[in-house]
Amino acid sequence: MSRGSIAKYQGKNGISWHIRIYVGYNDKGDPIQQRHTIYGTKRDAEAKMRELLQQQDKGSYIKSNKITLSEYITKWYETHRRGLSPTTDRRYKDYISTHILPRLGNIELQKLTTIQVQEFINYMLERGNKCTNNIKGLSAKSVRDCIILLKQALKQAIDWGMLTRNPADGVRIPTVTRRDPVILTEEQAQSVLDSLTGTYGYIPALISYHTGMRLGEVIALPWNAVNLDAATIEVRQSYTLTDEEGRPVIKQPKTKAGRRIVEVGHTLISALANHRRAQLEKQIAAGAGWDNNLNLVCTQDDGAPISSRAIGHLFSRRARSLGYNVTFHGLRHTHVSMLIKAGAPINTISARVGHSTPSITHDIYAHLLPGMGRHAVELFERMLLKQSAQIS
Repeated sequence: MSRGSIAKYQGKNGISWHIRIYVGYNDKGDPIQQRHTIYGTKRDAEAKMRELLQQQDKGSYIKSNKITLSEYITKWYETHRRGLSPTTDRRYKDYISTHILPRLGNIELQKLTTIQVQEFINYMLERGNKCTNNIKGLSAKSVRDCIILLKQALKQAIDWGMLTRNPADGVRIPTVTRRDPVILTEEQAQSVLDSLTGTYGYIPALISYHTGMRLGEVIALPWNAVNLDAATIEVRQSYTLTDEEGRPVIKQPKTKAGRRIVEVGHTLISALANHRRAQLEKQIAAGAGWDNNLNLVCTQDDGAPISSRAIGHLFSRRARSLGYNVTFHGLRHTHVSMLIKAGAPINTISARVGHSTPSITHDIYAHLLPGMGRHAVELFERMLLKQSAQIS
């Protein structure tokens, strides 16, 4: 569709020129037109249309079509959400319904200003947390993610011809400072594992501690991905929280590196073999009531999948009872830290835990690496001494 048109009209008062400028689409998807009538020559009409189009390009022409940000972003999200994981979909919906719409939803889309978006950011940082009884702000990461989502929506409005500029451009978004991961010592990790013995959280925690696998990867692990003879585990899928119908969702890794084969030691293999025998006994006892059609390693007593939230809460409670403020993900961090301290190459560690690049591993665990420099020097000195001994 062209951005404008000129039509000649012969009326009682002589010849006039009707100019139409297309300024976007309404909430039904129909084009919005602004009409102007010019008396004079065709050249006068063409000059006027150029002027109007230039005003549109500068953002000074478009008149509000009364569509609010609430109406627009709701419609936009229905087209945007396809392909999102249930977890991401749920998080984005929360950003929209809990934060964006209550503060900005009633503003007309074309009247939304950069100052209003900045004030919205400041509000979220100071008082945006709705999950606490006390007045508390959202984390910098949550605010940043929320504004990135808003920016995406407003950018699409430009592409659809509903805006000429993005009012979320130019705002100051808080910087997210990466915090060092919480890591357990070997003794602390073992004490947490001991506290989980006999619960549904023990085997998942043991697997993560020995492999560095993520919680979602652990609870989605099927028995046919575990090779007890070769002592390997193939990571090829992940479990996420439930979809809109309340069902658990199994998804593929986000990156090629996420699909991997992890070599494991005798301790874990022995524990898995014992767990397999115990699980088969439960299956026989349950008969038709057994509910493990996914053939998962980690299940409830009746074979049903375990909620990642349930395992996470159980682990955190047991860890806190021992004085450790750490989440289940801390087992992954602990596994990596132990490999680093043992002198394993970053490339090897990165591949083992499924990072897409070694630089990600380095960035997350950089605080553990300074001591490795001394280790490298000692190795180099040993090589020099060995070489000197051979020469002499």
